[in-house]
Amino acid sequence: SERHQVDGYLTNSTTVTFTKGAGFAAAGNTLTIRWWVVEWSAGVTVQRGRAALADNTSPEDITITSVDTTKAWPVVTTSCLDTAAANQQNAADFFGASLTSATNLRIDWLGGTAVGQTVSWQVIEYADCSVQTGTVAFGTGDTSKTATITSVTTAASALFCSALNANACDDTMVRGAVTDATTLTFTREGSGTAETVRYHVVSFSDGTNCYRGSIAFGTGDSSLTGAVTSVDTTRAVATIVGNRNTY
Repeated sequence: SERHQVDGYLTNSTTVTFTKGAGFAAAGNTLTIRWWVVEWSAGVTVQRGRAALADNTSPEDITITSVDTTKAWPVVTTSCLDTAAANQQNAADFFGASLTSATNLRIDWLGGTAVGQTVSWQVIEYADCSVQTGTVAFGTGDTSKTATITSVTTAASALFCSALNANACDDTMVRGAVTDATTLTFTREGSGTAETVRYHVVSFSDGTNCYRGSIAFGTGDSSLTGAVTSVDTTRAVATIVGNRNTY
C-alpha cells in the first residue's frame, strides 16, 4: 500500500514537515516516523526544493545551482496523493534521481504519469568526498545483481540507491550493500518484473567512518538491534539502504 509513503522536508531553519500518502486517512492506520537532521560545520552545501509532478510524463528536469558532480549526490522523498488509487502502488510511486549535468537534477519513474505526486529533493555537495554513480538492470527472474566500481575504502564509503519498477512491491523493495572495495550487491525478494536501480557511492576523505551490517527479521519480529563500533550519537546518523519484503 502507498499508505506507508511519507515525504519529509525542511520547511525552515527550525521545522521539519512530513506529508503522508493519500490512503493513510483510512481508519486504523498509524505510523511512527524516525528522523534525523544532519548539519555540517563546513565544507558542505545543500540545495533543496519540492517539485509537483501532477500529470507530467517522466522524466522531470530541475535546474539547480552548479555543483561538482563528482562530489555531489541527490536525495528524494515522496508521498502519493492520488486518491483515486489510494491503496495501490504503481510505477509512478517510485522515483529515482540523478545529476545529468552540473546544473540539472533529473527525477524519473517508470510507466506513464505521476498523478498528484510531489517530490521533495535535496542535492548535497561535500567537498571532502568522491561520488560514483551508475545503474543496475534487473531482468525478469533476477533476484540479485552486482555492479563493479572503482576501488574505495569500504570503511569510509556509503551507498545510496533507489529503484524504478513498473509493478509489484516485493520486486521494487531492493537492498544494496558495499560488498567489497570494488563491488556493490543488490538483492530483492520478488523477480516478476524488470527493474532499474540507480546508485550513488559516496567515499569520504575527511575521517568520516561508515559502519554497515544486516539484520534479518523473523515472523513476529517488530524490533531488532544491531551492534556497531562505539560512535558519538550527536555526530552520527543511521540510514537504511533499501529493504526486502514479501507481500
